[in-house]
Amino acid sequence: MNQFHQKPTTHLGVITLEVVNLEKMTKYYETVLGLTTLEESSDEVLLGVSNKPLIKLYNNKNTIKAYERQSGLYHLAILLPTMKDFASYLLYLNDLKLIEGLSDHGVSNAVYFTDIEGNGIEVYADNEPQLWPRKNGQIEMVTEQVDVEKLMKLNPRPFTKLPEETVLGHIHLHVSNLEEAKAFYVGLLGLDLIQAYGNQALFLSFGGYHHHIGLNTWLGTNIKNRQNNQSGIKSYRLIFNDEETRSNVVKRLVASGYNVDQSTSVYQVTDPFGLTIQLAL
Repeated sequence: MNQFHQKPTTHLGVITLEVVNLEKMTKYYETVLGLTTLEESSDEVLLGVSNKPLIKLYNNKNTIKAYERQSGLYHLAILLPTMKDFASYLLYLNDLKLIEGLSDHGVSNAVYFTDIEGNGIEVYADNEPQLWPRKNGQIEMVTEQVDVEKLMKLNPRPFTKLPEETVLGHIHLHVSNLEEAKAFYVGLLGLDLIQAYGNQALFLSFGGYHHHIGLNTWLGTNIKNRQNNQSGIKSYRLIFNDEETRSNVVKRLVASGYNVDQSTSVYQVTDPFGLTIQLAL
């Protein structure tokens, strides 16, 4: 699956979560998710696998818990390299009694749970792309029951930490307007629309993946935008293949009236729902 999560495909980098309790959240992500602390300071902790960062936890002294109904993170999704790794993690999470959902999406098997500050988490493994369900040539994800017995026949080993090949596979966001979201994410950022669930959710990707970004209005179409100093997703990073690709995105954003901060090597823009996107190389 690495072709969808490395150059030349545009893919996700680090996601930053603003947290109320940095110490407790760091311990949670180390123990429950199996991440390793790579860097830390008084207000930030960078976690990942090997030397690859995946999640940054950030706290300032004014951070408050987010409202229940506002734009932001539905879940972040950690992609494991093999289905055997998924079976191993599933057994571990089951022992912790933290499983809230378990689904076979045709393209993948996924388990769902929520961290101690209310951030949704998915851990999943992909099936081979040639096995992904399609309709009229288009990927069509489904939601069915996971064949746990089949998973256990893979003889999963006891889980200790995430494998080195683990990546941030996708993120799924709450937004207030799907048409506005599509105009921004497809029209300006350049993602492809892979699948729409009626007028409630969109699944978008780069390079033919089933989705790098999901968008939904399941909290309603009148929700507020995320505000600074609130817990939840603070930013996420898109990594482009080259400067030309990023420059074309920036030109479209600026032409549409968006302010792109280009003061550092990692550019920043805010989407229509108050979510910060880092544009990196």
